[in-house]
Amino acid sequence: PAIIQPAVTTALVSSYKLDRVRTWTAVDDCGNTHTANQLIRVRDTAAPVFATVPPDVSVECGSPTGPAATGIPTATDNTPAAVVITHEEDVNPASCPSRRVITRTWTAADACGNAATHVQTITVVDTTAPVLVLPADAVVELGSSTEPAATGTATATDLCDDWVTVTFTNTVDLQVSPPEVMLIVRTWTAVDDCGNVTTGDQEISVVDTTPPVVMMWPPDTVVPFGGDTAPPTVAFWPADALDPPGGSTDPGATGSPSATDNSGKVIATYTDSSPPQGEETPPETAGCPPEQVILREWRVSDPSGNTVTYVQMITRTDGNAPSITQHPSDVTV
Repeated sequence: PAIIQPAVTTALVSSYKLDRVRTWTAVDDCGNTHTANQLIRVRDTAAPVFATVPPDVSVECGSPTGPAATGIPTATDNTPAAVVITHEEDVNPASCPSRRVITRTWTAADACGNAATHVQTITVVDTTAPVLVLPADAVVELGSSTEPAATGTATATDLCDDWVTVTFTNTVDLQVSPPEVMLIVRTWTAVDDCGNVTTGDQEISVVDTTPPVVMMWPPDTVVPFGGDTAPPTVAFWPADALDPPGGSTDPGATGSPSATDNSGKVIATYTDSSPPQGEETPPETAGCPPEQVILREWRVSDPSGNTVTYVQMITRTDGNAPSITQHPSDVTV
């Protein structure tokens, strides 16, 4: 018998799914026929294929972690229909609050429900230290407070930690020069919840520029050397001198006073002068008028200025014998 080209009936089940019924007919020479149906089902069981996938990445805390920043995959399929790409995320905490691991599962699905998946790991890290803002260096008068409430407090901010811990320690340096009496180096430390640290120094100079307050001044007083207001004790004064030896008027020839004082030091000085005009001069000696009269005023003082005085009179007369230039010759009478 001859086989006649079969008739095909197609029924669309759903997008890219269809059933075909192929009817086969056999006819012999006498016109006898026989038919049989063949069912052909067309199905899409192949999943889309990812053409590109985003890599696993590490992202600093505070930076975006969305697909626009970390990558979006692309996919192709054996059908011309568009592939739908979606994702889901699981977030797991890491070693500190600001660190976490994002597991992002990408799914590429075609119109027949065939799907392929890809897992991307996004690790959020915190390696950035806080930003520390220091108070200005300060100069504090001695006796005033050097606590942060008076000299300023450091502040800190962080990309991920809203409550940064700020502490300080003090180092005191006493090897300074006036008016500075000490230098406090205050080291501020900021630590975020992942242990990242920032430090900075503030210098606080403690000075003393305030003069003392005198509760009482002592009264004015005069205190002589050794506490003694008595003048030196003169053992003897030089006597008045008449025709000193050799005609010298030096104290070595006319005499000097001898004195003692409780300070252990005595200063003897003198001033020579002539008697005022009209004042009596020493009387003639045996009819011999004085040739020169010196009034020597002695001053004996101690270091405190206590002084005693005495006037010594020195008189010089003509002590030279006359010289006979001519005398009569011897005679016999």
